Amino acid sequence: MEEITALMNAWKLAADKVTSIKAEIDTKRTEEAEANVMESLQNKLTNAQTDENSTKTTLFTELAKQSSHSSPNQPTEESHSTQQDKAGDRGAVSSGKNVGDQETRISARMTAPKEYKHGEDFTTWCSRFRRYLRTSRIHRNDAFDILLNNVDDRTLDKLEPIAERLSTDERRDPDSFIPIFEQIIYPKSDIRALRQKLTSGNTVQEDDEDIDAFAARIRSLAKRAYSNPSERHEPCLNAFLNGMKDEMLYDKVVSVPGAEDTFDLAVESATKFEKLRRTTRSKTSER
Repeated sequence: MEEITALMNAWKLAADKVTSIKAEIDTKRTEEAEANVMESLQNKLTNAQTDENSTKTTLFTELAKQSSHSSPNQPTEESHSTQQDKAGDRGAVSSGKNVGDQETRISARMTAPKEYKHGEDFTTWCSRFRRYLRTSRIHRNDAFDILLNNVDDRTLDKLEPIAERLSTDERRDPDSFIPIFEQIIYPKSDIRALRQKLTSGNTVQEDDEDIDAFAARIRSLAKRAYSNPSERHEPCLNAFLNGMKDEMLYDKVVSVPGAEDTFDLAVESATKFEKLRRTTRSKTSER
């Protein structure tokens, strides 16, 4: 644990250094500093960010390594999953599967989630973070600090005041503190606005946005607006059909049996028709 603590402290120092350099760059930019000064600061920032990412990767790798070597005399949720993974690996070997596939799966567990940036989809990021906790076997007690160290400064400023008021039990349970953090990032007033945006016809496909990108944007809005997945289908379907910019494409989609009632089918049909149209136009232009 001493090594983990040292790495956590090193990561924090590296992150603080990045923040300090960014603040200095903002100050110099306001003062309209000379180009060579700005270039020097930008180089310092790049090096500091490289150090921070390297420290973070080392920390996460060490956490995964220590968790996977936890004592067998102290059974935990993580050690139980370790036993299951080992059993699965033995089964894969006995059935003739390539050992390289197992190594790929193990190394994938150690892939750290990228730092969350303000304005990104926090709900989706938290889903990735939960998967990382499960697959890397990070101890649940460490998840709280790892999450707070893996968000940008603006997000940390929002989360820290609430984080300090959480109980010890809440800090140790990702299923407790992650929903609380999601409520901070997306307060009820924002949720009402998101729902209004989905249901009022204000979500419209942009000129340079293809069907897949438009559908993904709707799904992201719905995921933030509705915590219960069963509540998302109808708002997604209505927003998608009402927001399509191409009326001819819309007519083709609604002519498909079931597409007016099923969001995934509507998206699948629209994507197919859109690709067909592009192919036809491409062939026409070649003639």
